[in-house]
Amino acid sequence: DPAIRPAATDDLPALSALAALTYTLAYGHSLTPQQLAAQLATTRSEAFFARALATDAILVAERDGVLVGYVHLADVRLDIPDATPRDQALNALYVHPDHQDRGVGREHDLAVGATGTRRKALGYEVGVGLGGGVDDGVEQLVELLG
Repeated sequence: DPAIRPAATDDLPALSALAALTYTLAYGHSLTPQQLAAQLATTRSEAFFARALATDAILVAERDGVLVGYVHLADVRLDIPDATPRDQALNALYVHPDHQDRGVGREHDLAVGATGTRRKALGYEVGVGLGGGVDDGVEQLVELLG
């Protein structure tokens, strides 16, 4: 089983590389090279994750000392009419392709639930907002998380 733990500043290079790889595999085909480069620079760079660590919950999955997945919980930043300042959103959940179908996502799901429970105790609500297209994986995640 992978170890799930909060991300730390020492993880930034590996986290950024993992995020860039998994995002490119998931969405790179739908973007121009310029759009992809801009997206990676603004939402998957070390600088992005350094800023995010200060305000958001980022959990990493580690197997044998290597980051193999991550999940990012953040304030709701989309224009959702019922969202309150205490609501949280699942911003990203990615697993390296070599480690998919090995329980990494499931462990992250459990960690998100635990994080959500702790945050809910502080008055936060954790939910899943679907932005963009919905695929089978997202639908399964929503079912799993309730």
